[in-house]
Amino acid sequence: MHTLNRYIDRDASRYNSSSRNKIYHKYSKYIMAGGVLASLSVVALSLHFGVWLFLFYVLCSIAGILYSINFVPVGFRPYVRYASLKDIPGSRDLFISTAWAVVLTFSPAVSGKWIFEWRLLFTFSIIFIMAFCRTITLDIKDIQGDSIVGKETIPTLIGGKYSVLLMKFLLLCASVVTIVAVLVNEYEYYSLSLIANFAYMLVIINKFGKETNYYGNYIEGLIDFNFILAALFLLISKWTLILF
Repeated sequence: MHTLNRYIDRDASRYNSSSRNKIYHKYSKYIMAGGVLASLSVVALSLHFGVWLFLFYVLCSIAGILYSINFVPVGFRPYVRYASLKDIPGSRDLFISTAWAVVLTFSPAVSGKWIFEWRLLFTFSIIFIMAFCRTITLDIKDIQGDSIVGKETIPTLIGGKYSVLLMKFLLLCASVVTIVAVLVNEYEYYSLSLIANFAYMLVIINKFGKETNYYGNYIEGLIDFNFILAALFLLISKWTLILF
């Protein structure tokens, strides 16, 4: 769904990334087919783990589709500023982050016996912040192209400088949330290793958190590696505590 929405909303890629735009143009049919097939496969496989998880993914898929649909009829669009959810200023950053957090947090809960636990809220907050910082950092990279096509992301609204300050504040909040979760026994002690993951993200932000510092798409790899690094930190910390 993320791939499909990114393909549909590809206008700014002409200015942000010529190589990505060429890929979209050359392989448009394969991208659309791959995105649709992946979405349908996930929904179909979810039925194996229960009806509730299946319905959960169906609702998530519908929400992802509705994000790019114009609700306002053509005749009324001159009088209505926002024809779709994606037209709302800053909506892309918030919707993408929320989608990551909802799917990753609640999929395990929905697939099993639903019991509300405070750790769900802690986990939702941490994943949301990680995804939000990822999205904002990439939007700073694309700020010029987004401004040209009129795409109102958070960096185009408040500028790169204040976007960086916002991310630093949120990473601090994520560290506090992790510590509190451990103190109230919702997380194990090895979860504190996530703070090192937040520090990695902070280094990335300090290094590449200026519009003039973004050269090339390699930065996307460094940012997305953050999620892999989080899993590695947790695994290493957990096995270290078990062995020693």
